[in-house]
Amino acid sequence: MKMNLTGVFAFVLVLGCGVAVAKDEPGVIALKETFRKVPAAEVPAKAADVVSQAEASGRQAIAADVVKVSLKKSPAMATAVVGAICRKSPETAPTVAATAASIVPKQTKLIAQAAAAAAPAQAGEIVKAVCQVAPSAYRDVALAVAQVSPNAAKEILAGLAEAMPTLKQPIDQAIASYQGQPLLVAAVIDRIAPADAPVARPPMPLRGPTIGGPYVPYSGTATNVPPGSGGDVPPGGRNYAAP
Repeated sequence: MKMNLTGVFAFVLVLGCGVAVAKDEPGVIALKETFRKVPAAEVPAKAADVVSQAEASGRQAIAADVVKVSLKKSPAMATAVVGAICRKSPETAPTVAATAASIVPKQTKLIAQAAAAAAPAQAGEIVKAVCQVAPSAYRDVALAVAQVSPNAAKEILAGLAEAMPTLKQPIDQAIASYQGQPLLVAAVIDRIAPADAPVARPPMPLRGPTIGGPYVPYSGTATNVPPGSGGDVPPGGRNYAAP
């Protein structure tokens, strides 16, 4: 039986949510009420159930809201929540993975991998969606997804090229060089972005001028003093302070 979440949202709002807040995020408000009493260990299963019972037309939006509420309650369970939802509703995997990665960026690679493991047919779209919200992690994301979806190399690289347009040409060139041979994501990634490539460092900051007293030019006439014309120097040096 499909859950009519629109009705649930309206019911929760009528129970006492503020009108101004309800108009902003009615879905999130209703879901917070749903998850409020759910034990942390049961959050992944509950999240998967809520998404799978949502109407198909609004399931992507519901999936994103469920991830937001679930991870706010249990951020350490990001991969478990993502895996549970994607396993039960694989069509939401790209949305779920991208939303989770934006909330828990330190787990981006593991989130993408969990999503792909649960919904391997969505591997390419998962890479595309996650790399769009975490472009600096594209290498780790593509390699992590390839580990659990080795037969989706073409889709993974295509998703990467869509998310990172600057990589499209080198990826296409690398793929063309295979000439029908089995395609390996790791080999292509190492070719276009070697792991040992030097990291560009920012230039040293420019230093300002040293602040000191004004320069006073010498006003006299320079003369040469021949050696030996200065007289004898007493032991201990001359006492210039004496009259």
